[in-house]
Amino acid sequence: MPWCLVSRSTHCRRIPQRLFWPLADGRLGALDAMTGKLCTGFGRQGYVDLNEHTGNTLAGFVGPTSPPVVMRGVVVQPTGQVRDGQERAAPSGVVRGYDAIDGSLRWAWDLGRPETTRLPPEGEVYTRGTPNVWTPMAADDELGLVYLPTGNASGDFYGKERTPEEEEFTSSIVAVDASTGRVRWHFRTVNHDLWDFDLGPPPNLVDWPMPDGSRRAAMVQATKAGPVFVLDRATGEPLLPVEQVAVPQGTDHGDWTAPTQPLSPGMPNTIGQPDKDIETLRESDTWGISAFDQLICRIQFKQMRYEGIYTPPTLQGTIAHPGNHGGINWGGVAIDLQRGILVMNSNRLPYTEHVYTRETMDEMGIVSIFRGKSAVPDYMAQAGLPFGAKKEPWMSPLETPCIAPPWGYITGVDLRTQEVVWRRPLGTGYDHGPMGIPSRMKFTMGTPNNAGSLVTAGGLVFIGAALDNFLRAFDTETGELIWETRLPAGLQAAPMSYEVDGRQYIVAAVGGHERMDTKLGDSVIAWALPTR
Repeated sequence: MPWCLVSRSTHCRRIPQRLFWPLADGRLGALDAMTGKLCTGFGRQGYVDLNEHTGNTLAGFVGPTSPPVVMRGVVVQPTGQVRDGQERAAPSGVVRGYDAIDGSLRWAWDLGRPETTRLPPEGEVYTRGTPNVWTPMAADDELGLVYLPTGNASGDFYGKERTPEEEEFTSSIVAVDASTGRVRWHFRTVNHDLWDFDLGPPPNLVDWPMPDGSRRAAMVQATKAGPVFVLDRATGEPLLPVEQVAVPQGTDHGDWTAPTQPLSPGMPNTIGQPDKDIETLRESDTWGISAFDQLICRIQFKQMRYEGIYTPPTLQGTIAHPGNHGGINWGGVAIDLQRGILVMNSNRLPYTEHVYTRETMDEMGIVSIFRGKSAVPDYMAQAGLPFGAKKEPWMSPLETPCIAPPWGYITGVDLRTQEVVWRRPLGTGYDHGPMGIPSRMKFTMGTPNNAGSLVTAGGLVFIGAALDNFLRAFDTETGELIWETRLPAGLQAAPMSYEVDGRQYIVAAVGGHERMDTKLGDSVIAWALPTR
């Protein structure tokens, strides 16, 4: 149905349905949903320029990666993803609300200027380098709140020069008023984040079962770091215990480390095998497909610093488990409220993280990708900071992870007891293998994965996500594999479902993922479920 905008006369006037979508070049467009025609009365001839007042003048620095939220006549749209690790003075991570009819600016949430609710001062831009919102948001119309999952301030692996506001709101879930953009509450998931543990998983809004049999309007926030937090969505109060746990301390380059990090002991973690104990690697856990590459991995383990989760990045080199890919990443978790089961797919892939002095970066010829071509690829310049960085999956010379599989799981968790009811490795080596050679064998060893799942009322979980090109369906209650189909490319997007004339369909955007090295494609494919 057409949606309504409440006017000052308190009656609801009907307006045409619209589709709002962010473009890769940094514009927000509006289409008439029924005709596909551009709504030329929105912004400037149908578009709002999201680059305005952000300080972004460079192609590719900013790219909207998620759709806006439309609520109470306001289109809430973040700047989008800001390219990681290149420059401290990166474009602003400002989030803005636009009038859904004419595209005029209703409000702006500028972290560095909380008193600025619309445009920055004349001749200035919104605060540069602030945490950005790149993953899908969520909203509660009854509460009038939009939930913003934030990333890091610019300079992911060096945080000594962050402002107090950046420290407070980095890697946080922030609830803002949809009408004004004012912050109602926020919950930080990582203290002084030095690991790029930005909130990639979107929040899930559910009615959470309480011990007394009642239900609370809740938010489930999964994280790259591992914990899964359950919060009251009106206040941000934790509905399951949150403990501040002591973590490894000290760096060798002058940064400081937070003495504790928040964990959620009541929920299964997403690091390693998803039980209630966080996995800590040992030297004997190093692995390879031959004695040679296993030896190299073991030598690296001895050379680098590792003291468990939240070991800080160092000049010496650090093993990070999980790495900045997670845990849980893009797509988050899915929740079947009818059966009381939360389904999560997670990674078990350590990373290596190194910090480098500016002098070393200069000697290697490392520059921001927006200022030229580096002499050596794959480093993070972090220009404007005293230190650059490099992060990558911890891989052997034969291009296999330095710990034994599984490297990815899918898991079902009982909402009432928070116990794991089933888990299994997710993905095969069919399309990947040592030295990049596909095995063409459907041996389920579990692969790194990226994308969410879809749960249906019929009791199925549909998911791609893994490094092989398959869409699979699992039984929500048991985890049994029910069905799978071959795809022309990687499925690094969550499937969707719809119904036409009583027939249910599953549809997915099968586009692959360049950085995960899955096959790229441009298909949108739908499958019909059997009729009853």
